[in-house]
Amino acid sequence: MLWVAASMAAFAAVPAAWREFAEEYFPELAKRPAVVHGGGVLLPAAFPQTNLHVLRAGVFVGSVQKGRFVPEHHLFTAFGALCQNREELTLADSRTVEYLSGREIEAHTAADGWCCVTVDGWPLGGGKVSGGRVKNHYPKALRLL
Repeated sequence: MLWVAASMAAFAAVPAAWREFAEEYFPELAKRPAVVHGGGVLLPAAFPQTNLHVLRAGVFVGSVQKGRFVPEHHLFTAFGALCQNREELTLADSRTVEYLSGREIEAHTAADGWCCVTVDGWPLGGGKVSGGRVKNHYPKALRLL
């Protein structure tokens, strides 16, 4: 019974951690309803009733790890334009290839904390800025070799 109570407390902490993160980095999304699904947070999308089997109608935005919300790549690619903290690159910028290769890049426009990395205004993914450097969180499976 004690395990169930601890699980329920951890389950309740997920929406709170998401809201705190969203209010800082994605204020427009903080107002939207969120669904806890398998330990992660899903922002549901309107979906018509059909006979199709739908795996996930919405965007998986992240999960809570060690009491903190950790955003997923999907959040930045789907809603990057709404992110308050962005590292803005151009296609000609050498940092673009560095980022796509999975390396850290120097931060020019983003403040410390989570940021969306954009190229000419298009979101590529996310990173975490610390000490003037963007720590790369681009998925390994998508990186350039």
